[in-house]
Amino acid sequence: MDSLFTYIGIFLSVIALTIAFLSKGNPHGSMVNLFVGIILIGLGALSFGLLSNLTEFLNIMLSNGEIDETTHFLSKRNATLWLNALPVVTMAIGVNILSAWFLAPRNS
Repeated sequence: MDSLFTYIGIFLSVIALTIAFLSKGNPHGSMVNLFVGIILIGLGALSFGLLSNLTEFLNIMLSNGEIDETTHFLSKRNATLWLNALPVVTMAIGVNILSAWFLAPRNS
């Protein structure tokens, strides 16, 4: 059960990096960068919601006796690590790309 959160975190990280690489090589003012920034911010919010809901699901499973305390501790520790790191990094990259889009010179 504790490796599930690792797999979810790696999967979401690969998606975020793949999306971030879409903006590589484009001028800062291109529409691709606007959409990539927005999608990365949304993906960060989605990953935060998903991982926080899964940690609550672990608490419910522990109270129902479906998992033992050791599994709960290991899974919760792993989920908390991904919950604190993944959304922050994903949203920060999205904000950085989006702010570069806003600050890019526009053609008149």
